[in-house]
Amino acid sequence: MRFVRFLLGCALAGVLLWWLLRGVDGSSFTLQLRALPIWLWWAAPSGLLISYGLRAARVHSELGAVRPVRWMDALHVTLLHNAAVNLIPMRGGELAYPYLVHQKLGITPAESVASLLWMRLQDLVVLATLGLMLFLPLAVVERAGAAMLFIVIIAVLIHRFRRYASLRAAHWRASGPAATPGWRGRLRGWLLPVLAALADGTRHRAASWAYCIANWSLKLVVIAAILKAAGTLPLLVGLQGALGGELAALLPIQGPSGLGTYEAGVWAGVAVALSPAASLPVAALLAHGIIFGTAVLAGAVALVMGVLGQPRT
Repeated sequence: MRFVRFLLGCALAGVLLWWLLRGVDGSSFTLQLRALPIWLWWAAPSGLLISYGLRAARVHSELGAVRPVRWMDALHVTLLHNAAVNLIPMRGGELAYPYLVHQKLGITPAESVASLLWMRLQDLVVLATLGLMLFLPLAVVERAGAAMLFIVIIAVLIHRFRRYASLRAAHWRASGPAATPGWRGRLRGWLLPVLAALADGTRHRAASWAYCIANWSLKLVVIAAILKAAGTLPLLVGLQGALGGELAALLPIQGPSGLGTYEAGVWAGVAVALSPAASLPVAALLAHGIIFGTAVLAGAVALVMGVLGQPRT
């Protein structure tokens, strides 16, 4: 099944890239690259690296409620996980996070899985809120009101889920493993510590939300700056394209490293505001390349530093 999804992703990537780049020739691609300001080639990766630092601070804040965690260790895990997400097809790199958190930081497997679920929920809430602010065809004040209402609804749902998870975990503990034999009992035994971890109020820190918002805001601004410089877009429209690309990464079918689907998401985000210019596909491809290259190189450095830092026997 995974292989079939991978083949579908490759086919989707090929079709989308052909459709987006069908009117682009090699000379125009080269001219767009040469027209980019020099500062963009170092400012964009630098901004992405800072966003990785904010993401590590978020991991440090969130897991610090479980046990003492150093920021440098959280950064190491963040860089390796980020590289895995970019390299392993169909978002399979997400599985690297629980493994790394358990192996590198000494967090239990249940806490590690709960951490991944919680952070991805935060990502979804932040991106959805930004989507309401950027894409709703309403006045700015009305967009802000819709976003605030969405945040209130999400806060209530999270609170109710925490209560449900806490009560369900307490009920399962009281009933004991023998109450549900077979595979259901084994599944309950696996879910119990995950639910307990998600219900733990100490992990729901305001700092974690603040780091999440800062991380995504900076990343979207960096991508928007690339699209503005390479695609001659207004910055606000560039932000819409950047958000469209990131939302496309949530699709269940992905091309290798998000190729094709990311560029199509950028195109769709821009198309909400104006008719995309012929330079946009190249700009989207360039932004994707900078994101991919920065993530993989940072992950490679983290991997080498981790190997060199291991004690010799």
